[in-house]
Amino acid sequence: MDSLYAVGSGKAPTLQFVLSYARRDGRDAVQKFFEALCERLKRIRPDFDDPPGFMDANLEVGEDWPEVLAQGLRTAPLLVTLYSPSFFASPECGREVEVFLRRLEAASPGATLQAIHPVIWLRKNLAVHSVLADIQHDSVKFPKEYGQLDLDRLIRVRDYESRYIEFVDAFGDRLSDAIPRGGPVLPSAAPIQYRSTPSAWMRGGQAQATGTATAGPNTVQLAYIAASADELRNGQIRDTVDLYGGDPKDWRVFDPPVSRPVGLLAPAIIVSEGYYYEPLPFDEHLLERIRDAEKARKIVVLIVDSWAIRLPAYQKLLAQFESFNYRNCTVFVPLNSSDAETLATRDQLLLDLSRTFYVRSMTTKEAPFYRAPLGSYEEFDAQLRKVLAALKSTILNATPLSQTVSVPGF
Repeated sequence: MDSLYAVGSGKAPTLQFVLSYARRDGRDAVQKFFEALCERLKRIRPDFDDPPGFMDANLEVGEDWPEVLAQGLRTAPLLVTLYSPSFFASPECGREVEVFLRRLEAASPGATLQAIHPVIWLRKNLAVHSVLADIQHDSVKFPKEYGQLDLDRLIRVRDYESRYIEFVDAFGDRLSDAIPRGGPVLPSAAPIQYRSTPSAWMRGGQAQATGTATAGPNTVQLAYIAASADELRNGQIRDTVDLYGGDPKDWRVFDPPVSRPVGLLAPAIIVSEGYYYEPLPFDEHLLERIRDAEKARKIVVLIVDSWAIRLPAYQKLLAQFESFNYRNCTVFVPLNSSDAETLATRDQLLLDLSRTFYVRSMTTKEAPFYRAPLGSYEEFDAQLRKVLAALKSTILNATPLSQTVSVPGF
């Protein structure tokens, strides 16, 4: 039994989340996090039953754990996953993820339900499987130490105790927000046969993501620099905002004719080229994270919406980014030639881009650091594959640097 399960019999409280973890990662520390998370949820959501979540330690002697687990997995609205190399090597964890993926796939079309909430438990040698690669595991509300280390370290090292508490509170708040009072939650599933459920790690032709080290040019970190529909509307940036959602990865970058959002298009290309994929949050810690990626010899791809750079907060952070010579990093700027409003404003958008990326826009066409404008999905696909190979070669042939140097050109 490799994970957190739970919910009990008919007299058990209504379950809000199931916690999934690999037993190799140690039950004591995981249970400490679980109990702290439950306490946070009880304080901020008195409408939740007590306790609001369960793990295998809550099972009573004699209970049939596959049956109890199956009940929790098919009814709880949230799954909290503790990412580690052992998590992605565990068939049991893969089964738990598979149940939630099937429930998400069966939900109403177009539903924006945040059902799976990852925590980076152990970052060393972590390779996130492609079926979960697009799920955000970071937030500007989390302490920066969590982004640099991992939760296992924050729990064990006394000096980080305050940061650990800060993380638990912020993560608990995220779970609470994912279950709005009276709002939509993930529908329950029909009874399942847990033992016969295949592992999600079998999807996509991959048996599982193993614990192989991902540091180096086999890992791509991907950031979406796109505003939400509300940001564009409230900022009066553009008239039509139906191509945008509440999250940057919802941006339907080539619609028409391709209706799939950028958060599905780009990772699929990256994974198909044989790279591991990691989301890169676009927030005030962006430059720190890119420096960390550079030291770890990872490729970084920024996909930028030219409309977003008209918002002051986006412009400011991108200006800071442009002042550094990140040789592991490329900027991709799609300008959909089938989008009437973009086409009508094309010349001014290109001028805005050249002012923002004043160094990168001056590099040669052969240099892999900047691609703009990209007018179609076919061009985007071909250029991304080409640039990933070029950056990998650049990183492999580069002399290791202790830090990034600010320079006026490449």
